[in-house]
Amino acid sequence: MTPSGREPSELPAVRPSQLKAGRPRRRTLTIAHQLGLLIVGLQLVLVVVLAAYFGDRQVKAMSTRLRTKAETFAALVTTQVRSAVAFDDRETAREAFDALGGDPDLSGIVLFASHGQILERRGTPSALALRASHGVSALRVFEMPDRLLVVSPVQSLEGPRGMLAFELTKANLYDARHATIRAALLVSVLALALSGTLASLIARSFARRLRAIAAVASRVAAGDLSPQAVSDEREDEIGSLANSVGSMLEQLRRLIADIERQAEREQARLEALVQQRTAELASRNDDLRRVLDTVDQGFLTIDRDARMSKERSAILASWLGAAPDSALFPEYLAQVAPALRLEFELAWGQVLAGLLPLELTIEQLPRRLSVDARELEIAYKPICDSSGRLERVLVVLSDVTAVLERARVEAQERDLLNLFSRVLEDRAAGAEFVWEADQIVARLVQGDEDRASTLRLLHTLKGNAALFGLDSLAAFCHALENQLAEQGSELPLDALERLRSSWQRTTAKVTEFIAPAEREASIAVSEAEHREYLEAVRRGAPHAELLTRAQDWCLEPTELRLRRLCRQAESLAARLGKAPLEVRVESNGVRMDAEGWLDVWSSLPHLIRNAVDHGVETATERAAAGKGEPAQIALRTRLTAQEFSIEVEDTGRGVDWSAVERAAQRRGLVCRTREELAAALFADGVSTREAASLYSGRGVGTAVVAAAVRSSGGTIDVESVMGQGTRFRMSWPAARAKATAPEARRRQSAAKPLAYDRVG
Repeated sequence: MTPSGREPSELPAVRPSQLKAGRPRRRTLTIAHQLGLLIVGLQLVLVVVLAAYFGDRQVKAMSTRLRTKAETFAALVTTQVRSAVAFDDRETAREAFDALGGDPDLSGIVLFASHGQILERRGTPSALALRASHGVSALRVFEMPDRLLVVSPVQSLEGPRGMLAFELTKANLYDARHATIRAALLVSVLALALSGTLASLIARSFARRLRAIAAVASRVAAGDLSPQAVSDEREDEIGSLANSVGSMLEQLRRLIADIERQAEREQARLEALVQQRTAELASRNDDLRRVLDTVDQGFLTIDRDARMSKERSAILASWLGAAPDSALFPEYLAQVAPALRLEFELAWGQVLAGLLPLELTIEQLPRRLSVDARELEIAYKPICDSSGRLERVLVVLSDVTAVLERARVEAQERDLLNLFSRVLEDRAAGAEFVWEADQIVARLVQGDEDRASTLRLLHTLKGNAALFGLDSLAAFCHALENQLAEQGSELPLDALERLRSSWQRTTAKVTEFIAPAEREASIAVSEAEHREYLEAVRRGAPHAELLTRAQDWCLEPTELRLRRLCRQAESLAARLGKAPLEVRVESNGVRMDAEGWLDVWSSLPHLIRNAVDHGVETATERAAAGKGEPAQIALRTRLTAQEFSIEVEDTGRGVDWSAVERAAQRRGLVCRTREELAAALFADGVSTREAASLYSGRGVGTAVVAAAVRSSGGTIDVESVMGQGTRFRMSWPAARAKATAPEARRRQSAAKPLAYDRVG
């Protein structure tokens, strides 16, 4: 029985094999085998190292003695054979060699005379020794694997010089080395036998004691705490291990008993805590459900498969209807907006692909949903795991119908305020703008215009609306332009209806303020003209002259038209951050019949917008280009006996003709000559801008001007110098203009304009 009162079999048995589940067990050597191999290995290494060490030392010592012996023999024999070399005395050489004949290390000796012939030889000298008659000036010892070769010059007292060469064999040296190795091996065999026997006895004792400890440990590991501790009286490490195992067994018994008591108390506490937390969680879920069902926003989450969670706001059902059985968010959107399904799926694929930053791809998901008369805004909040991988997305739908309506009303009020401000400055211009915009909107809604004409009308309406401060109308026209020019689709009927209703709401509040009668012809006489007329009356001018002057007052002064363009240029320059801008008006006293010229005058704001937006630089750009003075725009009308002309001139950056050529080529226009390049500037869709702005860049404005001028029987031309400026000149026959210019005004005409090179 265990201290807890259980049988050992009731404990959760944990076997060593279970601790290493899935890992193959390796067969290992017993401690006896390991200890024996260790001792034998150490003995073997020791014997081999000592045998190699002492053998090597013996060989080195014998080699040193052999070398010393060779040098000594050379010195003695050289002295003894001097006379033999001096007199070619073979007998003396023989006697000297006989004295060395008993040396066991001497394998061969040879003596050369001064002429290189062998005087005497003994033994078996090698071929190398037989070729050593010359070549050394002092004693040399050459060591080879099996012998030592000694070559020494023999200098006799009489003068002749010979050469002595002899060889000492290393055979005795190697024999001694082999004998040493054999003795070392014999000693090692005896040492190995003795150490192996001792190792076996020690290892068996260790193994027996450790097996007893291992048996107890195995039963404990299997969950059996009943075995008695191992009794080992020895005071070595294994004895200490046996005592420690016994102490550990007793401690485990007490510990398990304590754990069982604590587990029972903890189980009771956890059960109570689970019941409490469950009740709290249910209450919080109820609160959360009430919040989701009460707020004006729709909340839901989708996983990576775009599948919606079951927990979502009740208001979604009232907006979008019941969720589909698949619970897929794209299908839920498709129930009320089929086109959004494909848009969402394409953008969601980019989100999951992860090729771009998550913040960027999330922004590509659909953001607006229209359901009946309700406008819903969709927001997405990604939820990622600890590694940054997208797990879910919180989707929030908000009803922004009232917000958008309020913003629309506020924008309309701002537009009306801007329009009233412009009208107060020039009521006639305001009336003419309203009348012209009425005509354009009517033509657009009627839908009889071709695509090019529709684009021109939209561009004209957009530009004029922007000049009169109707920003929301200008932005709406810009969006319709994008749809027509970039998508190539026709304008939808609902968009045209929104344009018509928006314009009607705008003009409804100014109709009484700007009466249609204000467009009718009126007489404008300047103070200077009035003084001249009075002076003519005082001096008794002829009746015909006075009548002519009075009749001229029925014609419209071009000064009024040019002043309107001037105000438009100054206002646009302020908006684009290009102020200060100096606008010079040079009407030269020209008056003309206004009938038939409305299309021309209404098209000229396009040239004003191009001049300010394209041509005029900012103050910083002008300073960098070395232009210290402010930018200038000159507006002129001239009348000669032959023609009437209108000029719009600026001192800006000039026309980039290479950009015009590239744009024309994209439109399929031929630009081989100067005239063709200039004509391309007035073609539909040719613009030097990469992207259209709210004011220019569509390639329509100059085409509108050119069409209005040519339809009225005139011609248009452009002259420009890069970095200096541009001048547009429109001219008509004088008879066609029905204009007058008093002689006094013609004498006070403005200074001569800048000279330009044609087309760059």
